[in-house]
Formats: sequence, C-alpha cells, structure tokens
Amino acid sequence: MAVNEDKVENVIRNLLESSRKQNNEYLLFGNLYVYIRDNLPGHIDLEEVFQFIYSKVPRHLFSEIDAIYVGNFEELQDRQVQSIYKDGAIYVTNLQSSLMDMVEDIIHELAHSLEGPYGMTIYADGQVDSEFVGKRIRLRDILSAGGYNVENINFENSEFDKAFDAYLHKDVGYPVLTNLTLGLFNNPYAATSLREYFASGFEEYILGDRELIRNISAALFTKIQEIVFDD
Repeated sequence: MAVNEDKVENVIRNLLESSRKQNNEYLLFGNLYVYIRDNLPGHIDLEEVFQFIYSKVPRHLFSEIDAIYVGNFEELQDRQVQSIYKDGAIYVTNLQSSLMDMVEDIIHELAHSLEGPYGMTIYADGQVDSEFVGKRIRLRDILSAGGYNVENINFENSEFDKAFDAYLHKDVGYPVLTNLTLGLFNNPYAATSLREYFASGFEEYILGDRELIRNISAALFTKIQEIVFDD
C-alpha cells in the first residue's frame, strides 16, 4: 500500500481544487462527497487530512461511503462522540484538536461501514468473538485482582452495553484502564464491545502499529488482512 508522497500530494490537490463546487463542498476520488457544514479550526488543513488518508487506505475500502459531513452536529453532541457512521455517510465533528484526531475519527467510522459488506468475513466463524470474550474475561480477572468490584458486571457479553461502558469509563476510568489493558487490547475503548474491538483494531492496523495487532489479536489481524487485500 506504499504510495509515492509527491504523487499523493498532487492527486489530492487536484481532486480538491478541480472538483470544488463551493467553499464548503468537495468531490473526492470521483464519487465521495465531503461537505463542510461548519468551519474547521484554522490549524486543520482539509487537503492534508485527505492526503494522509489517501496514502494509507485502499480505495475499495470506501465502497460503502457516499459522503463525509463535517460539522457541529446535534446527534454527535447528544451521544457525546466525535463521529458516527450512518446510512452510508460519516459524520465527523469540526471541533478537532489536531489533523490526526480528524483522520482517526474518519478511519474509525470507515471500519464500522465495512461491517456491512464484510460482516460474514469478520464475525461468522466466531473466531474474533471468541478472542474478544477471552480478553474480556482476562480483564475481569485483572480488575478483580486490582481490587475493583466485578460483581454483577457481564464481561462475557460481546454486544455494546451501556452499564458495562459506564463501568469502564466511570468506575475504572480510561487512564487506569490503559495501563491494565497493555498487551490485551490496543486501546481501552476496544474493550467496550465486539464491534469497537474490530473498529479499534482496524484503526490501529491502518494508522498505527500493525505488528501490535498481529501479536495481541491474531484472529482480528487475520480478518482485517482479508478485508484490506480484498481488491
């Protein structure tokens, strides 16, 4: 997936400049619309964001994305999240602290879009689910040994559970969880649910330490490889 940096820069610049319809609307890669509803901070360069993404992500992985909307959306505020994937579109906040934060938000939601066409590949044989639940059970043992109350907390449910999410976020806290999950999950949020385990692993594979995913999440790594090279 290596791409010549000068070529990438020229491609992105041409895509952005030649296809700009207004100051807030762009067409990328021939069929992907980007709408800027609310202005980005001055230190976020849209061209650099997509130049970076273009250099990292194979085009076929955007097959489910029709548009990317950037703005201070009420639904993001209500959910207290930075981004969501919904109905073929990625909605991402314009309130970004850095270029890489915006890139990470887009790649994370891109991962969720792939659960549609690749759901059978990822989940059907149960290997990723089994790997995830095994890690959650180990996390339960680690927390119990550290003095945390794990009674009445279902660590074996791989679906998103508000009570479990609140337990990790409020009772344990992500700073503590980061240390406790080293070598178990690539980041604390990956422990939230099976779907976030996949999305966080995909994000790490594309943007971070690919060998980390191979070493600590072998089943997940294999599935991501199948998706990335399915072109």
